[in-house]
Amino acid sequence: MDVQYFVSIFILLWRRTDSSDAYPKLCFPEDFMFGVATASYQIEGGWNVSGKGESIWDRYTHQYPERVFDHKNGDVSDDSYHRYKEDVKLLKELGVNFYRFSISWPRILPTGFIKLLLKTLANLFDHNGMLFIGSIGITLDIAWMEPATTSKEDQDAAETARQFTYGWFAHPILTDEGDYPQIMRQRIDQNSKRQNFARSRLPHFTSDEVQEIRSSFDFLGLNHYTTYMVSPGDNKTSAVPSFDNDMGVSMSQKAEWPKSNSSWLKVVPWGFRKALNWVKTTYNNPNILVTENGISLKPGLHDPKRVNYIDGYLRALHDAIYKDKCRVIGYTYWSLMDNFEWMRGFS
Repeated sequence: MDVQYFVSIFILLWRRTDSSDAYPKLCFPEDFMFGVATASYQIEGGWNVSGKGESIWDRYTHQYPERVFDHKNGDVSDDSYHRYKEDVKLLKELGVNFYRFSISWPRILPTGFIKLLLKTLANLFDHNGMLFIGSIGITLDIAWMEPATTSKEDQDAAETARQFTYGWFAHPILTDEGDYPQIMRQRIDQNSKRQNFARSRLPHFTSDEVQEIRSSFDFLGLNHYTTYMVSPGDNKTSAVPSFDNDMGVSMSQKAEWPKSNSSWLKVVPWGFRKALNWVKTTYNNPNILVTENGISLKPGLHDPKRVNYIDGYLRALHDAIYKDKCRVIGYTYWSLMDNFEWMRGFS
């Protein structure tokens, strides 16, 4: 659930899921898709086989094992590299419509350069044309930023947080005007000047770049887990540049919100619905595929908290689709199986 570079692939399985009688049934659109997800380093293992190069996480966990909670790494993990057929069997048993997984770049470009790839594949094709039969999108993380109070100051701070955390990447692609959000331009330009930079730390797009980037997607992938309460922070310019100082807000979570096994992940289903509606309103209601949503819990097969989490968030999603007319085409649960959770290892 953290940032890494990978090629993300969706495999469509086209099998409808059955509803449980334990909860009132929800009827989603007939063509709505339910799936599950994993990510390469977290599940695949086989870290040094078949000519794979070393990844940043390979180097990090080998060189600094003490920095991972349980001194573990992803050398083997779930061993999906060798046990992928068992993964497919699990997917069939679940009855999902698709599976979102990824392939680590060092497995595709072992040295980080394309020369080896071209040399290997040079005799396998006669021309460089491509027939595209799929859809290409971008996936972005969005935590809902809720104003701490109804005051204008808190509302403005929450919108600033949304633009810095989501609009930073979404605005250049999804808006009519393109480019970075105006509030980012204003704050970072101002702080850069105060910090004696010769030019802004936020790059400027050329008009050609704005045109090229704008609307360059078929669908919007959206990862959502939790919600924060937002109020204005310390707006003094720090001598040392930082993202938090540029954003200038204070974020917190309410003590009464249900907890998970991750300190940052609180259960707030209504924040999911609000996030979807904000994307709808801000970015002209794009086609959204929820590419990650889930909860971390202690090991065990009896996990009613997970059932309640899924039920609550799916009901929020259902309301967003039917009551708010958000264009959501599918939902992906994180994850198919327990896996290596970055700095928390297998804890």
